[in-house]
Amino acid sequence: LDANQGAMILSHVPEEMRRSVLEHLPESTKHRIQELMIYPNNSAGRIMNTDFLAFHGDLTVKDAIQRIRTLGQRKPPTTYAYVIDAEHRLLGVINMWDLLLAPTTSKLEYVVRKDVFSVNGFMDREEVANELSVSEDVIDMVDIRTSSPLLQQQISTHGRRLRGQQ
Repeated sequence: LDANQGAMILSHVPEEMRRSVLEHLPESTKHRIQELMIYPNNSAGRIMNTDFLAFHGDLTVKDAIQRIRTLGQRKPPTTYAYVIDAEHRLLGVINMWDLLLAPTTSKLEYVVRKDVFSVNGFMDREEVANELSVSEDVIDMVDIRTSSPLLQQQISTHGRRLRGQQ
């Protein structure tokens, strides 16, 4: 069960049934659904994707590439990864092209793109869609709430889901 689909379905059932369903789900799925359900129905956070790739900034390019190769055997390929600091705050984003061209001994924190469009996950979808309409080069955005223990989620390509398009 996809966490986004699960959160959407469970938001329409009574609380008692919701708890019962959640008890029978694998722990990781249950946790991701519960994370999404803290956001209001019309918020950007409710439709964020919780599956993303993140590396610590002190990791070398060579080590990141090796980890991507290992992960690629179990997960679909990705075109970019988030880079976080020791406190799990977002440092930036690195696309796979830049990663492959960077010197293998470089630390990720020195080769990331730091100009990331970010939003608060509690922000209304319409507000986010309006902000997206101003910027043509936004691919994904990130909820980087300061109270977050880890980089939270991303919103899918060009905000199509924000505007009700799939």
